[in-house]
Amino acid sequence: MKLQILFIIIFLNISGLHAQNLYTIQPSVMSIKGTSTLHGWELKATGVRGTCEMNFDGQQIKEIKSLYLEIPVKNLKSTEQSSMMDGKVYTALQSTSAPNIIFHLERINSISINGGGCDINAEGTFAIAGVSKRENITVHGIIGTDGTISFIGSKKIEMSDYNIEPPKAFLGAFTTGNEVEISFKINFAKNLIISSN
Repeated sequence: MKLQILFIIIFLNISGLHAQNLYTIQPSVMSIKGTSTLHGWELKATGVRGTCEMNFDGQQIKEIKSLYLEIPVKNLKSTEQSSMMDGKVYTALQSTSAPNIIFHLERINSISINGGGCDINAEGTFAIAGVSKRENITVHGIIGTDGTISFIGSKKIEMSDYNIEPPKAFLGAFTTGNEVEISFKINFAKNLIISSN
């Protein structure tokens, strides 16, 4: 009797298994641009981490069930290779207490076909410098010939919305503007896993 129960449990567990379209991040491009009292500036992000779960209808994205991105603050480097600028940024972003910038998808508002890809309007939570805020964002999704999925777009944010004091240098002679623009091309490749509910 116990053996029969064991077989039933195993069968139910196997029946509950299903394949998920889980994608993991590949080398991607991300930058943060802003202005200052002296000149424009730019930071490049490396070591971006993340996952995405999607479903498809043929060669079109039908549904994005989840998306998570994590950018280590200390992986942000100024294009001018200024260690002083980098240090000011790390301090402003509170890299010790909030070591990562995080984006977590909350909901998809719309997915519409546009050319060889699709435009996606979504809402997600940004966590920056220890402050979380829900934002709206629109990106363009493209499926590559190798099956790679790319999300391309940009997002302007106000540093003051995240209680960030714009970095200053040279006794205040160099002060960054409040608005910054995050530009990105995030690439994902499929990682088929088996899981159970």
